Amino acid sequence: MSTSLDSPIVQICVGRSPCQKTFYIHEALITGRSEFFKTSLNGKWAESDNRIINLPEDAASVFEHYAHLLYTGRVLSSTTMTPTLDDFGKLFELYILSEKLQDPQSKKATTEAIFNKWKGSSLTWYSNRTSAGNGRRRTLFTPVYNGTPDGCLIRKLLIDLSLYIVDDTFLNKHQNSLSPEFMRDLATRLLQSRNMTEIQFRASCTLDRYLEKAVKESTTQSPEEEDGVSDSDKPVRKFGENVFALHNSK
Repeated sequence: MSTSLDSPIVQICVGRSPCQKTFYIHEALITGRSEFFKTSLNGKWAESDNRIINLPEDAASVFEHYAHLLYTGRVLSSTTMTPTLDDFGKLFELYILSEKLQDPQSKKATTEAIFNKWKGSSLTWYSNRTSAGNGRRRTLFTPVYNGTPDGCLIRKLLIDLSLYIVDDTFLNKHQNSLSPEFMRDLATRLLQSRNMTEIQFRASCTLDRYLEKAVKESTTQSPEEEDGVSDSDKPVRKFGENVFALHNSK
């Protein structure tokens, strides 16, 4: 760390006015972690001359957490046993930034922080099913899938974390705004995590689950129709059975 702190200072401007914020980071520290900054400051780009790098599309609040991780080695996060969706959202934002900056060490630290918060949290942390909670869930899922490549392992963690905070109301409301990859991965994981055997699953299913309402009403049988055929239709069925028997006896 002492060698890193002896290096020149890089000026990093994050966000857009009026929310832009400037950070001053030791060059050796940030280039030793981030391939993005290493490439930007290697002498082939204008940024390498003035030692100023602009990140207009990123949030200063997220980069502040990134800078904290660089200098302390710790992910800044709440310590509550009942973390909110916002708490997880901030950690996933840090991961997305680390992915963009090509910083595997920060990605690893952030993944560990998310996992430990999830595993150590109260089982009721996800119980917020209000409309506001639905909106936060959408803003949690969408950026992760937009900001990471297909096959990225953080997506698996997001899906596992999401199994009990996603319901049918949420999916129906936001199906057009959620990425197809998220829907695919969620469906796959739900299938993998089924806790019933096939026999138990079949026993739990009843016919009315698959019949439309109008069909259900029209198939209500009277006592005389318990075998599926009314008394008036029984002679017709008997004639058909006789023809079938005669045909198969030849």
